[in-house]
Amino acid sequence: MNLVLFCVTFAVYFAVSCLLSRLVAGDEKKQPFIFVATSYAKIAVCVALLVAPFSIGGNVVTVFGNVESQKNIISLGSLYQKAQGDAMALIFSGWQWAKRDAATGLFTVAQVAGRDASAGLFYMYQSAGRDATAGISFSGYQKARRNTASPLTNAPARPLASSVKSSPKPSSKPSPRFFGDGNGAPRSRALSERKATVMQPRPYVLPRPSVLTDRP
Repeated sequence: MNLVLFCVTFAVYFAVSCLLSRLVAGDEKKQPFIFVATSYAKIAVCVALLVAPFSIGGNVVTVFGNVESQKNIISLGSLYQKAQGDAMALIFSGWQWAKRDAATGLFTVAQVAGRDASAGLFYMYQSAGRDATAGISFSGYQKARRNTASPLTNAPARPLASSVKSSPKPSSKPSPRFFGDGNGAPRSRALSERKATVMQPRPYVLPRPSVLTDRP
């Protein structure tokens, strides 16, 4: 996959570099062909070195390349990063995905991290399994399972899931067995329970009929 990404990135960056060099150099028809070919070869070598991925112990290091890695990725700036470990871009990143932590020094378009996502200056979208933070944020959208932090936008924490259920709010209505003094101030529980006992209706018991005895 990195080979495909290298070829696509090299083609795009080489075309852009050649266009910029033509704008700077002016008309190439007045120059010898060998000079023009040499200048294009130099551009190709420079672009290839800048976008090539270098593997160091399974970790991928590049300058401006777009890469994937089974471990960690470190770059100066990448438009595409996907790492099974940590993904780090020192200046900028386009789309950055990391199974663990994703970090960008200045600005990022989108970050998705399994643990923490952080951007230094500007972000458009951040999604993190734990915390999403931005040092100085101008705009963007954050979501995280634990906390979100954005000083300028004051983004509050929006937990996506929690294993702790919220306890129901206590009812504002007084208990029917708890009496007050008429002004809303309750008395002691013992007095209230005694009043409740006294005020309970008692069952009505019919009087037993008297036994009539026959008199002589």
